[in-house]
Amino acid sequence: SKKNPKFDITTISVRFQNISEFPEMNVDVLSHSLSEDTPVGTLVAVVSAVSVRADVSFYLASGNFEDVFHMEQLSGALTVENPLDYENKKEFTLLIEARDSGSPPFSSFAEIHFTINDVNDNFPQFTQVEYRCEVFENSPPSWVCDVLAIDADSGSYSTLHYYITEGNTDNFFTIDPESGLLSTTANLDREYIPEFNLTVAASELDNSSHKDCATVIIVVLDRNDHAPRFSQIFSTQVPEDAPVGHTIIQVTSTDDDAGVNALINYYITDQSDDMPFTIDFTSGYVTVQRLLDREMQDHYILNVNANDSAWSISTDVTIIVTDINDNRPVFSDHFYTTVIPETKDKEVFVLQVHATDADTGQDSEIFYVIQPPNEKFWVNSSSGEIYTKQLLTLHNHSFEIFEFTVFAFDCGNAPLYSNTSVAVRLEPYNHHPPMFLPVQPLIAIPCHMAVGTEVVQLTAIDMDVSNSSANIEYVLNGGNASDFFRIHADSGKVTLNQTLLESINLFLTLIVVAKDQGFPSLSSQTKITFEITGENQFSPSFSEPGIIFSVPEDLLVGSVIGKIQAEDEDDGPNGAIRYCIAPENHYLQFSVGEASGLLKLITELDFEKQGIYHFQIKAMDSGWVFKNGMLNVTVVVMDVNDNPPVFPSAEYLTSVPENSEIGTNVLDVKATDADSGANAHIYYSLIAGHLWPVYNLTVTATDNGSPPATGTTNVIVTIGDVNDNAPKLTLTEAQLKENQPEGTVVARLDAFDLDLPKNQGPFTFWLVSPSEGSAFSLTPDGVLLTTRPTDREQISTYQILVAVRDTGIPPLSSTTMFHISIVDENDNPSLPRNIFIEVKYFGSSFQGGMIGNVHPEDQDESDTFSCSIKSGPQNMFTIPNGTCELLSSSFQGEATFNLTIEATDQLHIPVNNSIYVNYKGFTNASIDNCILFYVASSSMEEFLSHKYLKFVKALDSLFNLQASKTHVFGIKHIGSEILLFAAVKSYNGQYLSREVASEISAGHKKLLEAQSNVTISHINSDPCHTSPCQNGAMCHKNIYISQDVAVLESLAVIFVSPQKEVFNCTCPIGFTGTLCEGDTDECEVDPCENKGTCVNTAGSFYCHCQSGFSGSVCSIDLDECLKVKCQNGETCIPIQGVCLE
Repeated sequence: SKKNPKFDITTISVRFQNISEFPEMNVDVLSHSLSEDTPVGTLVAVVSAVSVRADVSFYLASGNFEDVFHMEQLSGALTVENPLDYENKKEFTLLIEARDSGSPPFSSFAEIHFTINDVNDNFPQFTQVEYRCEVFENSPPSWVCDVLAIDADSGSYSTLHYYITEGNTDNFFTIDPESGLLSTTANLDREYIPEFNLTVAASELDNSSHKDCATVIIVVLDRNDHAPRFSQIFSTQVPEDAPVGHTIIQVTSTDDDAGVNALINYYITDQSDDMPFTIDFTSGYVTVQRLLDREMQDHYILNVNANDSAWSISTDVTIIVTDINDNRPVFSDHFYTTVIPETKDKEVFVLQVHATDADTGQDSEIFYVIQPPNEKFWVNSSSGEIYTKQLLTLHNHSFEIFEFTVFAFDCGNAPLYSNTSVAVRLEPYNHHPPMFLPVQPLIAIPCHMAVGTEVVQLTAIDMDVSNSSANIEYVLNGGNASDFFRIHADSGKVTLNQTLLESINLFLTLIVVAKDQGFPSLSSQTKITFEITGENQFSPSFSEPGIIFSVPEDLLVGSVIGKIQAEDEDDGPNGAIRYCIAPENHYLQFSVGEASGLLKLITELDFEKQGIYHFQIKAMDSGWVFKNGMLNVTVVVMDVNDNPPVFPSAEYLTSVPENSEIGTNVLDVKATDADSGANAHIYYSLIAGHLWPVYNLTVTATDNGSPPATGTTNVIVTIGDVNDNAPKLTLTEAQLKENQPEGTVVARLDAFDLDLPKNQGPFTFWLVSPSEGSAFSLTPDGVLLTTRPTDREQISTYQILVAVRDTGIPPLSSTTMFHISIVDENDNPSLPRNIFIEVKYFGSSFQGGMIGNVHPEDQDESDTFSCSIKSGPQNMFTIPNGTCELLSSSFQGEATFNLTIEATDQLHIPVNNSIYVNYKGFTNASIDNCILFYVASSSMEEFLSHKYLKFVKALDSLFNLQASKTHVFGIKHIGSEILLFAAVKSYNGQYLSREVASEISAGHKKLLEAQSNVTISHINSDPCHTSPCQNGAMCHKNIYISQDVAVLESLAVIFVSPQKEVFNCTCPIGFTGTLCEGDTDECEVDPCENKGTCVNTAGSFYCHCQSGFSGSVCSIDLDECLKVKCQNGETCIPIQGVCLE
């Protein structure tokens, strides 16, 4: 740098001398040309000199490169001192100095030039020990790479010859012997030989023993010249209940190519929307992409294509869908019916039920059972045939229907089933033969009756079939009239088959048989007699055209109302009169004696239904073509009060919305009284109770008759549901293991709704205002999923707002805070801890025991730790195997011990904890003079870890100024505050009184707070000064030291001391708890009587009494009947004033 130049100064003397005073030199060189293999020590020149002044010495002044030559100082002999190397230096120019020994010495100089001749002393040497070359397969013969060897000699000695000595398989390579260019001689195939390892030699032309070898590794680069090949025939099975995403099989193929040319992609060539499978593009794993159903399709053949970007091949993958028991047996009919007669055998076949199951194997095998078991029928478990268990008979019934349920179970591991109903109608056994209905025993027919005329209708009924006349067959079975008449087999009509003029008898008899279709078939017969008569000339006649009768409506059935009388002038059957009521009046309440003409009442009269009857009575003679006369009859019915009021319906059904206002009209009911006059005046009353949500009311209607009559009806009022209740979640919390992958199901939510079904589900769920990047998602059907893995050590609980909506009109919804607790996994290594254990004991010594858990610090909460003592007094401390609980032996005095604890969570690298255990005792004097510090803290653990040591230090510093020493010997958690017990002892061994110590502490409260970073609410010596007791309770100071030891733990500090009580509370009646903070629930003993409802209040209770009761505990019974006037002879029962008959 020019800024600070540095320099020095010396003196140079130049002296001029006569040349004759310098040594005169003579150089004798043996040869100026030296071979490089000239042996060391060879003399190559001799230098001599003559001086007029003094003796001469010889030196090599310059040019002696690498000290190759040596000059003998006295003799002047120049020899070879080190080997010559032509390749290193080809010539030397040496400057020889001849120096006399005068003062100052004079020197002369001479030059000697040597040329070094080369010899063949170097071997060829390749530039690389190993050459790596690449060539594409299938390339025509071409250059691959070149190799180079160098021989340090010159001329012909450095001319080299290259050749391949090893590894030239099939002579695929050739090398130019002069240039070393390596080339291929043919196309290479990487799949045949992927790499060649050649040994190439380079030797001198004149001396082949002078050579060097190098390795040439030639990598054959792949071309995509091979198609993929499938390694096997692919066939597999998959259960039809395989979930979506289930891997079935891996389709694999090989490709002789390499690298990207061997990357094979797979796809299903006939992939369609209906295809339930998909294949992974790269791995070939075939997975289920939609649900399978073997019953729809039991196998699939997938055409899978393998493609390496140049070549494609395909193969068939056969997938057999195996059956699971997912189909219930199905009966051929939903309802089976049959009719059987009464049985005479115990076991009779009834019918066969049949069910099929779409599954296969044992899953489709079906067995049948009757559930619940039936005492009359059993079913064959294999065939489904149903038989009777006992004799089946009807008892005073025309038929009986037996209904039972048959279940069909399959034989799967978890059997499925279905059922069908079977109805068996039991018809009577054919106990009775047909029975003919009565006909005239003697039928008069005229002798001139036309052939084909119906003369009589015979009807037989069967008691076995409810007196029906169906399915009865009629046949003639004798009598002298058989030739004259024929009978219709199905109807029983008898017609004239031959003219009666040919009959020689006036009376003809016909026997008819009626045969039923029962089992066994039974029959009966009847006999009919015909009288052949002459012509019927006169009609019956009445003396008056009409007649009137008056009767009360309560006339007894069977009473005679009057007599009817007619006359006929004919003789014989043509003059025999029969009476009947005209057919159009056939269904009246009256009958007339066919022969006697007596008019009788046959059913009860009812004035309210009909007050007057008009009908005709016909008088007929017994001629074949009968003649008749008519009489008009009037029956007047007189009213009596025999009808109670009647409601149009025995039961009314109505509904009213549940939110209807008081006074809403629910239903109008009206009763009518069929009586007349005062008997028809009606008043109403309501006399029944209710059952929510359906009210069953009884309404009475009473007329004004004497005696009065009463009618009733039921009114059923259904309270119609309105959608006035929002759905609520049935589950509001769940647990999730941390580190679970995206898509893990956390919970499946459901809801309940107090409304009725149409206003209930299906429910719709969603997350309310989810934050971006939320860890959870919720499907509309209530599946709560993770969207990313969770870490408990970052967030241990999540609260998400979940909304659920019902399907009512209008729909209602509610929101609920859903709590998700992240369950810990051992995914964090343990960290070492420095732990200060303060052991405070009462009396003369510490009795020993557990003084704290010295586990390492670990963000995981569920890890199990194991600890061992590495250093420290092991006779004083122990840790049970598999735990970290530090146990102390008994100790007396005051001391501090240091331990090193090795701790492990059984998974990560163990760590070492440093433990400092300090023992110090306290006495009654400490208690008598103790100060109480009330410190605000969110938790005991937080206080001990971060503030305790600072507080103790600050307290010590404060009282050190007072020549005193403090001792914090107790800690207790009271409410939201930490209570510390401290005593102060002066250096002379005397305790400061609690009043003095409290006053000093209170005076420096701000200083203590600032130095220890705590908030102190109170400093005193009487715990009752803070009024800790609640609800008016009395506080009593009572410092008590328990035998039980409390171990208060935190990360940094563990505080061990006897448990202490400093006060107690006397609670007023109705309150309980340490601080009398709890309200006694008087309702737990159910003090309310007569179904009263107990309501708990602060310190007391009261009762809601049922109607009819009063008093503090509903013990006073009120007589409701004093307010009710019962009518119509009813009696009041004091149950909400209900009148009963």
